[in-house]
Amino acid sequence: MDENLNVEEPPPTNRRSVRSCRLSIVKPKPSIEKKIEEPIPIEDEIEQEDPPDIYQIGDIFWVRVAGNPWWPALIYGSYYEDNIHTKILKTNHRGKKRSYFLYFFGPTFEYIWTAANLLVPYSGLDEFIRHAETSVQNATTKGEQEALANRFELKVAANKRAQWDKAIEEADQAFKLTREDRIKNFDQILKKILSKAEKNKSNKRRHSSVATTGQTRKTLSPSADKTSNRSSVKRQKTKLMPTSSPPTLLHVGLPTLTKREEKRLVTDLLNHSKNEELTLNEALSFTCQLVTNIVKENSHYDMSCVQIEWFYDFLQKYPDIIFKYSHWFNEDIKPIEDDPIYFKQCQIKSLIENSKN
Repeated sequence: MDENLNVEEPPPTNRRSVRSCRLSIVKPKPSIEKKIEEPIPIEDEIEQEDPPDIYQIGDIFWVRVAGNPWWPALIYGSYYEDNIHTKILKTNHRGKKRSYFLYFFGPTFEYIWTAANLLVPYSGLDEFIRHAETSVQNATTKGEQEALANRFELKVAANKRAQWDKAIEEADQAFKLTREDRIKNFDQILKKILSKAEKNKSNKRRHSSVATTGQTRKTLSPSADKTSNRSSVKRQKTKLMPTSSPPTLLHVGLPTLTKREEKRLVTDLLNHSKNEELTLNEALSFTCQLVTNIVKENSHYDMSCVQIEWFYDFLQKYPDIIFKYSHWFNEDIKPIEDDPIYFKQCQIKSLIENSKN
């Protein structure tokens, strides 16, 4: 507030005016000692070391791009950037980071620049699933577990299933070769694609592959026109896309089932041959085996385990099972701090007690 203004304030008549009056009277006293301002370092003047180059041409990785599932890809030199396979990017807030250039396996021949920390070494689909499940199970907190489960989620749409299977088949074959043989084989593939693209000079249009994280995968044939690429990809998708088949969702240890499949599980549990003699552990094993069979039948995917949390969520979703087998929760539940299974068991037991009142 300016001290030079000679404005006579009216007497306070309400709570707000009293507070404003106090604020006008109580003012901070100037500091006797003058504060010494330290120079602010300029980020541009701080020399940062380049991140280490730990990967080579010919290495195979799993890469995930927005709108696509995890996909196998090969590190290779960028055709339009002097065949370099890695470069350093400078960011405003996170300093330097290293990116690598990769071609995706499969018939579409897509490519991308992506950060090193987004790459997962490739050693087959089964090993990727085991690595994902182990990472989720070893998570120390619920939030970390959910974050890892979301990161390693395998989401394969029906219209991309054939291309995805083909890409994994090609990656498995390349993985058995030495790095040198992979490079030789890919050299031949690349030459054929480039020579084929150069024959159609009317559609030839050079474009660079710009490095951004979170971008979609680049167009397929490096020398082809962008418009012609989009139309050709669209035609391929139209041929592969079934009219009534929904996307297939493969979540690490957490299966996503249709309502019809869930009703099938409910019916099988309610009509189990052991009837009320069925124990909780037997029901868990029985349900997980049925779920594994359904996922195998629908997605050709061997789910090695089903998270117990999913089973308890399934029970809460269909309380008819809980009411029939209420004896599963007659015994006292041993409290375990920060254990999600313990909380779910308490919720189910509370649901049973409320239904009796």
